[in-house]
Amino acid sequence: MKKEKLSKNGNKKIKNFTSKSIELDMKSMRDDEVARVDLEFLGLEHAGPSYEGRIFINNLEADQNSPTTKESGYVGSYYVFGHGGCFGGSGHCSIDETERPYDYRSTHPLTPIYKRIEITEFVKSVTDDNYAFTVTIVPVITNGLEDWFVHIDLENIIKCEKILLKTYR
Repeated sequence: MKKEKLSKNGNKKIKNFTSKSIELDMKSMRDDEVARVDLEFLGLEHAGPSYEGRIFINNLEADQNSPTTKESGYVGSYYVFGHGGCFGGSGHCSIDETERPYDYRSTHPLTPIYKRIEITEFVKSVTDDNYAFTVTIVPVITNGLEDWFVHIDLENIIKCEKILLKTYR
């Protein structure tokens, strides 16, 4: 039985985020002359460490050492400037989700964020008429810093509410 390597802070190793399978009707995309395709990540939490989110398509084995090449399924990265965890008192980092239609103050600093990467080149390279793919996000923290975050669950750095595929014609 293979043991998982534990970091100095006792957390298990950093885990990737993998989406459910996404189905595309590629024939209609080619027929309609798609000008641009974006992969959007909604509701990304950023309370933890800063990281690079490397995006791989159909590469469930991707990790921090995977080459960032088309052959490995790499389609781009997004970057998160994290907050490094909560150091305040009880409730300090709780997000008030009350709707504020006439309140022009900024939202809570930990309100989930949104990221987008363009994957037009990848989509146009697919030759199948029907194509299913998964998205794997590999979080990459600056070397050595994962042991500094003793109060953060490194197994679950990436928490994403929804992934959207948007096409522009």
